[in-house]
Amino acid sequence: MAIEGETFYLLQSRPITTALREPAIGDPLVTIFDNSNIVESYPGLVSPLTYSFAQYAYARVYRRFMELLGVSDRNIRESAAVFDNMLGRIDGRVYYNLVNWYRALALLPGFSLNRAHMETMMGVSEPLPAEISGSIGPAPATGVAKLREYAGMARAGAGLLFEAMRLRWTVRGFYARMERALATSPEAISRMPLGALAAEYRKIEGDLLDRWDAPLVNDFLCMMAFGSSRKLLERWCGEEGLELHNAIMIGQGDIVSAEPAKRIAKMGEIAREDDAAVAALERGELGAMPPALVSEIRGYIEKFGDRCTEELKLESVTLDENPAPLYAAIAAAARTTRTHKPEVDGDAALAAAFEGRRIRGFVAKAVVGWARARVRDRENLRFERTRIFGRARRVLLAMGRQFAAIDAIDEPRDVFLLTLPEILGAIEGFGVTADLKGLVAVRKAEMERAARLPDPPERVTVSGAAGLSAPRPASAVAAGASDDIVRSGTGCSAAW
Repeated sequence: MAIEGETFYLLQSRPITTALREPAIGDPLVTIFDNSNIVESYPGLVSPLTYSFAQYAYARVYRRFMELLGVSDRNIRESAAVFDNMLGRIDGRVYYNLVNWYRALALLPGFSLNRAHMETMMGVSEPLPAEISGSIGPAPATGVAKLREYAGMARAGAGLLFEAMRLRWTVRGFYARMERALATSPEAISRMPLGALAAEYRKIEGDLLDRWDAPLVNDFLCMMAFGSSRKLLERWCGEEGLELHNAIMIGQGDIVSAEPAKRIAKMGEIAREDDAAVAALERGELGAMPPALVSEIRGYIEKFGDRCTEELKLESVTLDENPAPLYAAIAAAARTTRTHKPEVDGDAALAAAFEGRRIRGFVAKAVVGWARARVRDRENLRFERTRIFGRARRVLLAMGRQFAAIDAIDEPRDVFLLTLPEILGAIEGFGVTADLKGLVAVRKAEMERAARLPDPPERVTVSGAAGLSAPRPASAVAAGASDDIVRSGTGCSAAW
Protein backbone atom coordinates (compact mmCIF):
# COMPACT_ATOMS: atom_id res chain seq x y z
CA MET A 1 0.00 0.00 0.00
CA ALA A 2 1.16 3.52 -0.78
CA ILE A 3 -0.15 7.08 -0.79
CA GLU A 4 0.81 9.73 -3.31
CA GLY A 5 -0.76 13.10 -2.75
CA GLU A 6 -4.44 12.48 -2.18
CA THR A 7 -4.42 9.08 -3.92
CA PHE A 8 -4.21 5.68 -2.19
CA TYR A 9 -2.67 2.79 -4.20
CA LEU A 10 -3.01 -0.94 -3.54
CA LEU A 11 0.35 -2.30 -4.71
CA GLN A 12 -0.20 -5.99 -4.00
CA SER A 13 -3.01 -8.21 -2.78
CA ARG A 14 -3.65 -11.90 -2.29
CA PRO A 15 -6.39 -14.06 -0.81
CA ILE A 16 -6.40 -14.68 2.94
CA THR A 17 -5.44 -18.36 3.35
CA THR A 18 -5.27 -18.59 7.14
CA ALA A 19 -8.29 -18.45 9.38
CA LEU A 20 -8.39 -15.26 11.44
CA ARG A 21 -8.29 -15.64 15.21
CA GLU A 22 -10.94 -14.14 17.41
CA PRO A 23 -9.61 -10.82 18.71
CA ALA A 24 -8.44 -10.97 22.32
CA ILE A 25 -10.32 -9.03 24.97
CA GLY A 26 -8.19 -6.23 26.36
CA ASP A 27 -6.83 -7.07 29.79
CA PRO A 28 -5.94 -4.19 32.18
CA LEU A 29 -4.07 -6.51 34.58
CA VAL A 30 -0.57 -5.21 35.36
CA THR A 31 2.05 -7.38 37.09
CA ILE A 32 5.40 -6.06 38.31
CA PHE A 33 8.35 -8.40 38.88
CA ASP A 34 11.40 -7.32 40.87
CA ASN A 35 14.54 -9.28 41.74
CA SER A 36 16.51 -6.67 43.69
CA ASN A 37 16.11 -8.59 46.96
CA ILE A 38 16.01 -12.21 45.77
CA VAL A 39 18.82 -12.32 43.22
CA GLU A 40 21.37 -12.96 45.99
CA SER A 41 19.58 -16.18 46.94
CA TYR A 42 18.78 -17.29 43.39
CA PRO A 43 21.32 -15.77 41.00
CA GLY A 44 21.31 -16.47 37.27
CA LEU A 45 19.37 -19.29 35.66
CA VAL A 46 17.23 -21.32 38.04
CA SER A 47 15.92 -24.78 37.18
CA PRO A 48 12.17 -25.49 37.03
CA LEU A 49 12.54 -27.84 40.01
CA THR A 50 14.23 -25.23 42.20
CA TYR A 51 11.64 -22.64 41.20
CA SER A 52 8.69 -24.90 42.03
CA PHE A 53 10.28 -25.89 45.36
CA ALA A 54 10.89 -22.23 46.26
CA GLN A 55 7.36 -21.31 45.19
CA TYR A 56 5.90 -23.95 47.53
CA ALA A 57 8.17 -22.92 50.41
CA TYR A 58 7.36 -19.21 50.10
CA ALA A 59 3.62 -19.91 49.97
CA ARG A 60 3.65 -22.05 53.12
CA VAL A 61 6.16 -20.01 55.11
CA TYR A 62 4.46 -16.66 54.56
CA ARG A 63 1.03 -18.04 55.33
CA ARG A 64 2.51 -19.04 58.67
CA PHE A 65 4.10 -15.60 59.04
CA MET A 66 0.70 -13.95 58.64
CA GLU A 67 -0.79 -16.25 61.26
CA LEU A 68 1.93 -15.28 63.73
CA LEU A 69 1.21 -11.57 63.15
CA GLY A 70 -2.48 -11.97 63.89
CA VAL A 71 -4.01 -12.08 60.40
CA SER A 72 -7.30 -13.99 60.54
CA ASP A 73 -7.64 -17.46 59.03
CA ARG A 74 -10.43 -16.15 56.81
CA ASN A 75 -8.25 -13.40 55.29
CA ILE A 76 -5.43 -15.87 54.73
CA ARG A 77 -7.76 -18.35 52.99
CA GLU A 78 -9.25 -15.63 50.80
CA SER A 79 -5.73 -14.57 49.78
CA ALA A 80 -4.60 -18.07 48.79
CA ALA A 81 -3.82 -16.94 45.24
CA VAL A 82 -1.58 -14.19 46.63
CA PHE A 83 0.58 -16.59 48.64
CA ASP A 84 0.72 -19.14 45.83
CA ASN A 85 2.06 -16.47 43.43
CA MET A 86 4.72 -14.59 45.37
CA LEU A 87 7.41 -15.51 42.82
CA GLY A 88 7.75 -15.36 39.05
CA ARG A 89 10.25 -16.74 36.57
CA ILE A 90 11.38 -14.65 33.61
CA ASP A 91 13.85 -16.06 31.07
CA GLY A 92 14.83 -18.68 33.65
CA ARG A 93 15.50 -16.08 36.39
CA VAL A 94 13.55 -15.82 39.66
CA TYR A 95 11.71 -12.62 40.56
CA TYR A 96 9.36 -11.46 43.29
CA ASN A 97 5.80 -10.79 42.15
CA LEU A 98 5.88 -7.37 43.75
CA VAL A 99 2.17 -6.63 43.48
CA ASN A 100 1.33 -9.81 45.41
CA TRP A 101 3.93 -9.03 48.07
CA TYR A 102 2.23 -5.69 48.52
CA ARG A 103 -1.16 -7.41 48.73
CA ALA A 104 0.22 -9.70 51.43
CA LEU A 105 1.55 -6.73 53.42
CA ALA A 106 -1.84 -5.07 53.12
CA LEU A 107 -3.29 -7.92 55.22
CA LEU A 108 -1.18 -6.97 58.25
CA PRO A 109 -2.77 -5.15 61.19
CA GLY A 110 -2.02 -1.44 61.03
CA PHE A 111 -1.27 -1.35 57.30
CA SER A 112 -3.61 1.60 56.75
CA LEU A 113 -1.80 3.49 59.53
CA ASN A 114 1.78 2.65 58.52
CA ARG A 115 1.54 2.04 54.77
CA ALA A 116 4.80 3.84 53.91
CA HIS A 117 6.78 2.15 56.71
CA MET A 118 5.52 -1.32 55.79
CA GLU A 119 6.52 -0.80 52.16
CA THR A 120 10.14 -0.74 53.29
CA MET A 121 9.70 -4.32 54.59
CA MET A 122 9.71 -5.54 50.98
CA GLY A 123 13.39 -4.53 50.74
CA VAL A 124 13.28 -3.51 47.07
CA SER A 125 15.19 -0.64 45.50
CA GLU A 126 12.11 1.39 44.51
CA PRO A 127 8.46 1.41 45.63
CA LEU A 128 5.49 0.35 43.57
CA PRO A 129 4.02 3.00 41.26
CA ALA A 130 1.48 5.06 43.18
CA GLU A 131 -1.37 4.19 40.84
CA ILE A 132 -0.90 0.49 41.67
CA SER A 133 -0.09 0.71 45.39
CA GLY A 134 -2.99 3.11 45.89
CA SER A 135 -5.43 0.51 44.56
CA ILE A 136 -4.30 -2.17 47.06
CA GLY A 137 -5.32 -2.45 50.66
CA PRO A 138 -7.66 -0.39 52.78
CA ALA A 139 -7.88 3.38 52.61
CA PRO A 140 -6.31 5.38 55.47
CA ALA A 141 -8.33 4.55 58.55
CA THR A 142 -10.37 7.19 60.38
CA GLY A 143 -12.79 7.15 63.28
CA VAL A 144 -13.92 3.71 64.39
CA ALA A 145 -11.86 2.01 61.66
CA LYS A 146 -8.76 3.63 63.12
CA LEU A 147 -9.58 2.26 66.56
CA ARG A 148 -10.02 -1.21 65.06
CA GLU A 149 -6.59 -0.92 63.39
CA TYR A 150 -4.95 0.03 66.68
CA ALA A 151 -6.73 -2.86 68.38
CA GLY A 152 -5.42 -5.23 65.70
CA MET A 153 -1.89 -3.89 66.17
CA ALA A 154 -2.23 -4.38 69.92
CA ARG A 155 -3.32 -8.00 69.42
CA ALA A 156 -0.41 -8.58 67.04
CA GLY A 157 2.00 -7.03 69.53
CA ALA A 158 0.65 -9.20 72.34
CA GLY A 159 1.00 -12.26 70.12
CA LEU A 160 4.61 -11.38 69.32
CA LEU A 161 5.33 -10.84 73.01
CA PHE A 162 3.89 -14.26 73.76
CA GLU A 163 5.98 -15.82 70.98
CA ALA A 164 9.09 -14.03 72.28
CA MET A 165 8.50 -15.37 75.80
CA ARG A 166 8.28 -18.96 74.58
CA LEU A 167 10.88 -18.65 71.79
CA ARG A 168 13.36 -20.91 73.58
CA TRP A 169 10.88 -23.79 73.53
CA THR A 170 9.79 -23.00 69.97
CA VAL A 171 13.40 -23.23 68.78
CA ARG A 172 13.94 -26.41 70.77
CA GLY A 173 10.83 -27.98 69.21
CA PHE A 174 11.95 -26.93 65.72
CA TYR A 175 15.34 -28.61 66.18
CA ALA A 176 13.61 -31.76 67.45
CA ARG A 177 11.39 -31.87 64.35
CA MET A 178 14.46 -31.31 62.19
CA GLU A 179 16.25 -34.30 63.65
CA ARG A 180 13.19 -36.53 63.29
CA ALA A 181 12.52 -35.44 59.72
CA LEU A 182 16.16 -35.87 58.67
CA ALA A 183 16.82 -39.06 60.62
CA THR A 184 16.95 -41.27 57.52
CA SER A 185 20.56 -41.82 56.46
CA PRO A 186 21.80 -40.80 52.99
CA GLU A 187 22.64 -44.46 52.31
CA ALA A 188 19.05 -45.51 53.09
CA ILE A 189 17.71 -42.81 50.78
CA SER A 190 19.88 -44.06 47.92
CA ARG A 191 18.26 -47.52 48.27
CA MET A 192 14.62 -46.34 48.39
CA PRO A 193 12.10 -47.02 45.61
CA LEU A 194 10.10 -44.14 44.18
CA GLY A 195 7.11 -44.58 46.51
CA ALA A 196 9.29 -44.40 49.62
CA LEU A 197 11.17 -41.38 48.20
CA ALA A 198 7.87 -39.54 47.69
CA ALA A 199 6.91 -40.29 51.30
CA GLU A 200 10.32 -39.03 52.46
CA TYR A 201 9.82 -35.78 50.56
CA ARG A 202 6.30 -35.36 51.96
CA LYS A 203 7.83 -35.64 55.44
CA ILE A 204 10.01 -32.62 54.65
CA GLU A 205 6.94 -30.65 53.58
CA GLY A 206 4.70 -31.63 56.47
CA ASP A 207 7.17 -31.58 59.37
CA LEU A 208 9.35 -28.66 58.33
CA LEU A 209 8.13 -26.35 55.56
CA ASP A 210 4.57 -26.29 56.88
CA ARG A 211 5.80 -25.65 60.46
CA TRP A 212 8.40 -22.95 59.91
CA ASP A 213 7.71 -21.22 63.22
CA ALA A 214 11.06 -20.78 64.97
CA PRO A 215 12.96 -19.14 62.04
CA LEU A 216 10.04 -16.80 61.32
CA VAL A 217 9.57 -15.62 64.90
CA ASN A 218 13.28 -15.29 65.54
CA ASP A 219 13.98 -13.41 62.29
CA PHE A 220 11.26 -10.88 63.05
CA LEU A 221 12.45 -10.39 66.62
CA CYS A 222 16.06 -10.24 65.42
CA MET A 223 15.24 -7.41 63.03
CA MET A 224 13.71 -5.37 65.86
CA ALA A 225 16.33 -6.28 68.48
CA PHE A 226 19.31 -5.61 66.22
CA GLY A 227 18.06 -2.18 65.19
CA SER A 228 17.01 -1.08 68.66
CA SER A 229 20.24 -2.25 70.35
CA ARG A 230 22.35 -0.50 67.70
CA LYS A 231 20.45 2.76 68.14
CA LEU A 232 20.74 2.48 71.93
CA LEU A 233 24.53 2.12 71.90
CA GLU A 234 24.86 4.91 69.34
CA ARG A 235 22.74 7.24 71.48
CA TRP A 236 24.64 6.49 74.69
CA CYS A 237 28.19 5.96 73.32
CA GLY A 238 28.31 7.73 69.93
CA GLU A 239 30.46 6.31 67.14
CA GLU A 240 32.29 4.07 69.62
CA GLY A 241 28.94 2.50 70.44
CA LEU A 242 28.47 1.46 66.80
CA GLU A 243 31.92 -0.12 66.71
CA LEU A 244 31.22 -1.89 69.99
CA HIS A 245 27.90 -3.18 68.64
CA ASN A 246 29.59 -4.61 65.54
CA ALA A 247 32.28 -6.28 67.63
CA ILE A 248 29.75 -7.90 69.95
CA MET A 249 27.52 -9.19 67.15
CA ILE A 250 30.38 -10.48 64.99
CA GLY A 251 32.52 -11.84 67.80
CA GLN A 252 30.16 -14.56 69.00
CA GLY A 253 31.80 -17.95 69.27
CA ASP A 254 28.73 -20.16 68.94
CA ILE A 255 27.54 -19.28 65.43
CA VAL A 256 27.68 -22.29 63.14
CA SER A 257 28.29 -20.20 60.02
CA ALA A 258 31.69 -19.19 61.43
CA GLU A 259 32.75 -22.81 61.89
CA PRO A 260 33.63 -23.69 58.25
CA ALA A 261 36.28 -20.97 58.00
CA LYS A 262 37.85 -22.05 61.29
CA ARG A 263 37.90 -25.73 60.28
CA ILE A 264 39.38 -24.96 56.86
CA ALA A 265 42.09 -22.87 58.54
CA LYS A 266 42.82 -25.78 60.89
CA MET A 267 43.09 -28.21 57.96
CA GLY A 268 45.38 -25.74 56.24
CA GLU A 269 47.62 -25.78 59.31
CA ILE A 270 47.79 -29.59 59.13
CA ALA A 271 48.81 -29.50 55.47
CA ARG A 272 51.14 -26.48 55.69
CA GLU A 273 54.29 -28.36 56.58
CA ASP A 274 53.61 -31.22 54.16
CA ASP A 275 54.24 -30.34 50.50
CA ALA A 276 52.97 -33.76 49.43
CA ALA A 277 49.67 -33.14 51.22
CA VAL A 278 49.24 -29.76 49.51
CA ALA A 279 50.01 -31.34 46.14
CA ALA A 280 47.45 -34.11 46.85
CA LEU A 281 44.85 -31.46 47.72
CA GLU A 282 45.50 -29.67 44.46
CA ARG A 283 45.18 -32.95 42.54
CA GLY A 284 42.04 -33.90 44.48
CA GLU A 285 43.49 -37.24 45.65
CA LEU A 286 42.07 -37.95 49.08
CA GLY A 287 43.96 -41.25 49.39
CA ALA A 288 47.32 -39.50 49.11
CA MET A 289 46.63 -37.16 52.04
CA PRO A 290 47.83 -37.81 55.61
CA PRO A 291 45.32 -39.65 57.86
CA ALA A 292 44.81 -36.67 60.19
CA LEU A 293 43.83 -34.46 57.26
CA VAL A 294 41.57 -37.15 55.77
CA SER A 295 39.77 -37.49 59.09
CA GLU A 296 39.20 -33.73 59.29
CA ILE A 297 37.94 -33.56 55.70
CA ARG A 298 35.49 -36.41 56.23
CA GLY A 299 34.19 -34.79 59.42
CA TYR A 300 33.77 -31.49 57.60
CA ILE A 301 31.83 -33.07 54.71
CA GLU A 302 29.65 -35.03 57.13
CA LYS A 303 28.51 -31.76 58.72
CA PHE A 304 28.79 -29.28 55.87
CA GLY A 305 28.47 -31.52 52.82
CA ASP A 306 25.29 -29.72 51.74
CA ARG A 307 27.14 -26.41 51.45
CA CYS A 308 28.11 -25.04 48.05
CA THR A 309 27.92 -21.87 46.06
CA GLU A 310 24.31 -21.02 45.20
CA GLU A 311 23.22 -23.63 47.75
CA LEU A 312 19.52 -22.73 47.58
CA LYS A 313 19.46 -23.89 43.95
CA LEU A 314 18.71 -27.62 44.02
CA GLU A 315 20.69 -28.20 40.82
CA SER A 316 23.90 -26.91 42.45
CA VAL A 317 26.57 -29.56 43.03
CA THR A 318 27.35 -29.90 46.74
CA LEU A 319 30.59 -30.75 48.52
CA ASP A 320 29.55 -34.32 49.22
CA GLU A 321 29.12 -34.81 45.45
CA ASN A 322 32.25 -32.90 44.45
CA PRO A 323 34.67 -31.95 47.26
CA ALA A 324 37.12 -30.24 44.86
CA PRO A 325 36.22 -26.69 46.06
CA LEU A 326 36.93 -27.77 49.65
CA TYR A 327 40.31 -29.24 48.67
CA ALA A 328 41.17 -26.00 46.86
CA ALA A 329 40.20 -23.92 49.91
CA ILE A 330 42.35 -26.06 52.22
CA ALA A 331 45.31 -25.83 49.82
CA ALA A 332 44.92 -22.05 49.67
CA ALA A 333 44.82 -21.91 53.49
CA ALA A 334 47.97 -24.04 53.66
CA ARG A 335 49.84 -21.63 51.38
CA THR A 336 48.64 -18.53 53.25
CA THR A 337 50.35 -17.21 56.33
CA ARG A 338 47.67 -16.92 58.94
CA THR A 339 47.55 -13.83 61.12
CA HIS A 340 45.92 -14.26 64.49
CA LYS A 341 43.73 -11.33 65.46
CA PRO A 342 42.83 -11.15 69.12
CA GLU A 343 39.10 -11.67 69.65
CA VAL A 344 37.20 -8.88 71.34
CA ASP A 345 35.65 -9.77 74.69
CA GLY A 346 32.27 -8.17 74.02
CA ASP A 347 31.01 -8.42 77.59
CA ALA A 348 34.16 -6.83 79.01
CA ALA A 349 34.14 -4.07 76.39
CA LEU A 350 30.48 -3.33 77.10
CA ALA A 351 31.12 -3.19 80.84
CA ALA A 352 34.06 -0.83 80.30
CA ALA A 353 31.99 1.45 78.07
CA PHE A 354 29.40 1.90 80.84
CA GLU A 355 31.73 2.03 83.82
CA GLY A 356 30.20 4.33 86.42
CA ARG A 357 26.77 4.24 84.73
CA ARG A 358 25.23 1.24 86.42
CA ILE A 359 21.60 1.67 85.33
CA ARG A 360 22.44 2.37 81.69
CA GLY A 361 24.97 -0.44 81.77
CA PHE A 362 22.35 -2.87 83.05
CA VAL A 363 19.85 -1.83 80.36
CA ALA A 364 22.48 -1.96 77.58
CA LYS A 365 23.67 -5.39 78.65
CA ALA A 366 20.10 -6.75 78.63
CA VAL A 367 19.15 -5.23 75.25
CA VAL A 368 22.43 -6.11 73.53
CA GLY A 369 22.41 -9.60 75.03
CA TRP A 370 18.91 -10.25 73.68
CA ALA A 371 19.94 -8.97 70.23
CA ARG A 372 23.09 -11.10 70.26
CA ALA A 373 21.05 -14.20 71.05
CA ARG A 374 18.65 -13.45 68.19
CA VAL A 375 21.54 -12.96 65.73
CA ARG A 376 23.08 -16.23 66.89
CA ASP A 377 19.79 -18.11 66.48
CA ARG A 378 19.16 -16.49 63.09
CA GLU A 379 22.49 -17.71 61.71
CA ASN A 380 22.16 -21.17 63.23
CA LEU A 381 18.58 -21.59 61.99
CA ARG A 382 19.71 -20.56 58.50
CA PHE A 383 22.13 -23.45 58.61
CA GLU A 384 19.17 -25.72 59.31
CA ARG A 385 17.55 -24.31 56.16
CA THR A 386 20.66 -25.45 54.29
CA ARG A 387 20.19 -28.93 55.72
CA ILE A 388 16.55 -28.99 54.61
CA PHE A 389 17.45 -27.94 51.08
CA GLY A 390 20.25 -30.50 51.12
CA ARG A 391 17.87 -33.28 52.13
CA ALA A 392 15.33 -32.23 49.49
CA ARG A 393 18.11 -32.19 46.88
CA ARG A 394 19.25 -35.67 47.91
CA VAL A 395 15.72 -37.12 47.80
CA LEU A 396 14.86 -35.50 44.46
CA LEU A 397 18.14 -36.59 42.87
CA ALA A 398 17.45 -40.15 44.08
CA MET A 399 14.07 -39.88 42.32
CA GLY A 400 15.96 -38.80 39.21
CA ARG A 401 18.13 -41.90 39.36
CA GLN A 402 15.04 -44.12 39.66
CA PHE A 403 13.27 -42.30 36.81
CA ALA A 404 16.37 -42.87 34.64
CA ALA A 405 16.48 -46.54 35.67
CA ILE A 406 12.92 -47.10 34.40
CA ASP A 407 13.62 -44.99 31.27
CA ALA A 408 11.21 -42.20 32.26
CA ILE A 409 14.04 -39.70 31.71
CA ASP A 410 17.45 -40.06 30.05
CA GLU A 411 19.76 -38.82 32.82
CA PRO A 412 19.25 -38.57 36.60
CA ARG A 413 19.93 -34.81 36.59
CA ASP A 414 17.15 -34.31 34.03
CA VAL A 415 14.89 -34.37 37.09
CA PHE A 416 15.87 -30.73 37.71
CA LEU A 417 14.06 -29.80 34.47
CA LEU A 418 10.74 -31.02 35.92
CA THR A 419 8.57 -29.35 38.56
CA LEU A 420 7.56 -30.78 41.93
CA PRO A 421 3.94 -31.46 40.88
CA GLU A 422 5.18 -33.26 37.77
CA ILE A 423 7.61 -35.43 39.75
CA LEU A 424 5.24 -36.25 42.62
CA GLY A 425 2.31 -36.59 40.22
CA ALA A 426 4.21 -39.21 38.23
CA ILE A 427 4.85 -41.18 41.44
CA GLU A 428 1.62 -40.64 43.39
CA GLY A 429 -0.75 -40.76 40.43
CA PHE A 430 -2.16 -37.24 40.09
CA GLY A 431 0.06 -36.22 37.16
CA VAL A 432 -1.47 -35.28 33.81
CA THR A 433 1.20 -36.79 31.54
CA ALA A 434 3.55 -39.75 31.61
CA ASP A 435 5.79 -38.20 28.94
CA LEU A 436 8.48 -36.88 31.28
CA LYS A 437 11.05 -37.06 28.50
CA GLY A 438 8.89 -34.75 26.42
CA LEU A 439 8.67 -32.25 29.28
CA VAL A 440 12.44 -32.46 29.79
CA ALA A 441 13.05 -31.77 26.09
CA VAL A 442 10.82 -28.68 26.16
CA ARG A 443 12.46 -27.34 29.33
CA LYS A 444 15.97 -28.08 28.09
CA ALA A 445 15.31 -26.06 24.94
CA GLU A 446 13.84 -23.23 27.05
CA MET A 447 16.86 -23.21 29.40
CA GLU A 448 19.31 -23.21 26.48
CA ARG A 449 17.44 -20.31 24.88
CA ALA A 450 17.35 -18.41 28.21
CA ALA A 451 21.10 -18.96 28.70
CA ARG A 452 21.78 -17.10 25.44
CA LEU A 453 19.75 -14.08 26.55
CA PRO A 454 21.12 -11.21 28.62
CA ASP A 455 19.81 -10.94 32.17
CA PRO A 456 16.44 -9.13 32.22
CA PRO A 457 16.36 -5.79 34.07
CA GLU A 458 15.95 -5.61 37.82
CA ARG A 459 12.29 -4.64 37.45
CA VAL A 460 9.98 -5.90 34.71
CA THR A 461 6.36 -4.91 34.10
CA VAL A 462 3.90 -6.94 32.03
CA SER A 463 0.31 -6.34 31.00
CA GLY A 464 -2.31 -9.03 30.64
CA ALA A 465 -1.57 -12.69 31.34
CA ALA A 466 1.72 -12.43 33.26
CA GLY A 467 3.11 -15.78 32.13
CA LEU A 468 2.42 -15.15 28.44
CA SER A 469 3.05 -11.43 27.99
CA ALA A 470 6.40 -10.24 26.70
CA PRO A 471 8.31 -8.39 29.44
CA ARG A 472 8.92 -4.69 29.04
CA PRO A 473 10.71 -2.05 31.13
CA ALA A 474 9.09 -0.98 34.37
CA SER A 475 8.70 2.61 33.13
CA ALA A 476 5.75 1.56 30.98
CA VAL A 477 3.30 0.80 33.77
CA ALA A 478 -0.09 1.57 32.33
CA ALA A 479 -1.46 -0.79 29.71
CA GLY A 480 -0.52 0.45 26.26
CA ALA A 481 1.92 3.06 27.60
CA SER A 482 4.46 4.34 25.10
CA ASP A 483 7.41 6.76 25.05
CA ASP A 484 10.52 7.45 23.00
CA ILE A 485 12.04 4.09 24.04
CA VAL A 486 9.09 1.73 24.40
CA ARG A 487 6.70 0.86 21.58
CA SER A 488 3.83 -1.64 21.73
CA GLY A 489 2.49 -3.18 18.55
CA THR A 490 0.95 -6.27 16.96
CA GLY A 491 3.00 -8.44 14.62
CA CYS A 492 1.34 -8.76 11.20
CA SER A 493 3.75 -11.06 9.33
CA ALA A 494 5.51 -14.28 10.17
CA ALA A 495 8.63 -12.84 8.54
CA TRP A 496 8.91 -10.45 11.44
